[in-house]
Amino acid sequence: MQSEIVIPIHADGEFVAQLDIDSHTRDPFSQGEVVFLQRLCTRLAQLWNET
Repeated sequence: MQSEIVIPIHADGEFVAQLDIDSHTRDPFSQGEVVFLQRLCTRLAQLWNET
């Protein structure tokens, strides 16, 4: 593995999950992709809170 991105997901102030993506290439994630994944995890936390 060359690269990894890990984004924790917190709901109601508690850790509930994490997004963990591994890559065999170096620096595969653009800044735009990182921002998208962070927003995705924020939305998942919001959905978690709604349940």
